[in-house]
Amino acid sequence: MIIISNIRIGLLVHGSGIVDTGYAKIIYDLLCDYGVVTAKLGGTMGRTAVLDAHLEDVIDISEKLLPSQSIEILSKQNDVIILINHGKSMITGHSFGYRVYKNISDDIKLLQIERPQADDGKIIKWSNSFDEKLLSYLSSKLSLEVISSQDAIKLVCDESRIANDGQIIKRRIADVSPDENIMINGVIVGKVVSDELIIVSSNGRIVDFIGGVAYDEALDRLQRLDLTKAIVKTGLLRKADNVNPRHLTHNKNDTLKVACLDTSHIDMYDYCDNDLIVTIGDDVTLMLSEIFYRFDIPVIGLITGKLDRIVEKSFIHKQSLIIKIDEKDFKTIKFKVKQLFNSKTVHENLNDLSETKDEVLSLLDSMDAEYEIA
Repeated sequence: MIIISNIRIGLLVHGSGIVDTGYAKIIYDLLCDYGVVTAKLGGTMGRTAVLDAHLEDVIDISEKLLPSQSIEILSKQNDVIILINHGKSMITGHSFGYRVYKNISDDIKLLQIERPQADDGKIIKWSNSFDEKLLSYLSSKLSLEVISSQDAIKLVCDESRIANDGQIIKRRIADVSPDENIMINGVIVGKVVSDELIIVSSNGRIVDFIGGVAYDEALDRLQRLDLTKAIVKTGLLRKADNVNPRHLTHNKNDTLKVACLDTSHIDMYDYCDNDLIVTIGDDVTLMLSEIFYRFDIPVIGLITGKLDRIVEKSFIHKQSLIIKIDEKDFKTIKFKVKQLFNSKTVHENLNDLSETKDEVLSLLDSMDAEYEIA
């Protein structure tokens, strides 16, 4: 193989869609024929997609970072950065790229390849100065039109109007449908109930969804944010219905090792040596049960039943236990379960999974909690 150039290319693969369509591998191979490529992933469900596609040796999934953080890291050792994504629509894909672009340093040369499999796919030249030979090469090989950052920004601003008086920010989210999940910076915080959604923040806190319903528990987990720069998504995290989940071998510990988590903002590799994951919260349970299925690790999940699903086709370990708890009891039970498990990760007195399940259910019974096995 003859490499066309010695240019160093940082490739940021965002989300599961671009992996599931097969274009992450196609674009990676095209770039490897052109220059020297380093690839990293951005996005939680994208990690499972990379695992399922057996691409973890070429796309680095070892760190859980925001897209802008991954770009900053890649930019230190590469001449150009190429962001590849397959958004729900052209509008959402362009909007995502614009938010990322606003969150990175001005001197980074950034190109976005958006929805390359779709009829409305585009290459967005976010930086004015870019290697024109590389640009022409990708446009020709992928049969995609190149548009300027000005064209992309105009589309985004027309569709995602932002009103900002310094304290109150109102941001319209384009291309939404009723019953879709609302995710802000990786946390599912509510559900769409209309054909239009406006998110309102005050002094860095989300205070209202016009056209949506908020999940107060989830909003409590959100850190202060600049709504004008936040990454907002609606709908499913992984849409592919032909997923073939990877099955990795799990070596069990001599004594059951348990981790208790109430956030999905984790590095999954930090917990793969556990034999059981206790998850607290709907989105956390749905997301982590999907992830740890690949590592042959069951979960005990506590949910209220607000979320129907987060992926088109989901998987859960056959030994998992999902407990639906009445919302009025949830905060108290959450506190008690965290007390039970967070004091020590390893339970020396528990030798198997069934004993741990019995301990959780006994705790709920002792509190006279209303629950059902989901």
